[in-house]
Amino acid sequence: MADYISALSATQLSQSQASRLAKPVPMALNTPPFQLLMDHAVSAFASLSSMEAENNRLIKRYLRGKATVDEVSVSTSKLNLAMQLATTVLTTSVQTFTQLQNTPL
Repeated sequence: MADYISALSATQLSQSQASRLAKPVPMALNTPPFQLLMDHAVSAFASLSSMEAENNRLIKRYLRGKATVDEVSVSTSKLNLAMQLATTVLTTSVQTFTQLQNTPL
């Protein structure tokens, strides 16, 4: 069973990495670094949205008896970790930008 979960996790991880690499964020030469950071944050939240939709589909499959509780648990845990990471990175970035903005020159 643990082999199944690790194989499932590896497959899902490689699929999510491939989809993320297929959609690069366009970068302009004169774009400020903070704008680039915010663009990446927006694309990260968009991928979180797709993860959430996939998790909801998996929960519905579980309710119909077509998915296991292990699959739902792993998917939900991944979604929670990804949300926490994205929120922490965005919050820290905004705090850092605010501190830089308030630094006297």
